[in-house]
Amino acid sequence: MNVNLDQFQNAQPDEINPEDMPDTEYIMVDVLKIKDLLKKHKNKEIDTNLNERKFQMKLDRDFHKLKEEFPTIYEKTCNNSLETERLRFMLKMQNEIRKKKVTSHEASVTVGQELVDNIVKPNLEK
Repeated sequence: MNVNLDQFQNAQPDEINPEDMPDTEYIMVDVLKIKDLLKKHKNKEIDTNLNERKFQMKLDRDFHKLKEEFPTIYEKTCNNSLETERLRFMLKMQNEIRKKKVTSHEASVTVGQELVDNIVKPNLEK
């Protein structure tokens, strides 16, 4: 296999067109609503007639847009493994791109640095 290194040496990241970005304004609102509903159901404050499976089906129906457009976020929210503050940070960066306050490259560097500082470095110290 022949690889032309010239094409990689001065490669620039593709810029994301802010107009091409999906609508994400509703994500945090839905995530927080789901978390609240799950807590209330677990504490038997709502829908006491529904077992976990049926309650999950209700959430699937009520939050179908989030489930269809962002299935991983939806799944992690429902199984309580979503890092809400990290999601909030990433959505904020996406919003900054959409408003053209930062480029996608600048946002990528900022998100990458946050991940290194808060995930990679702490695991290296163990």
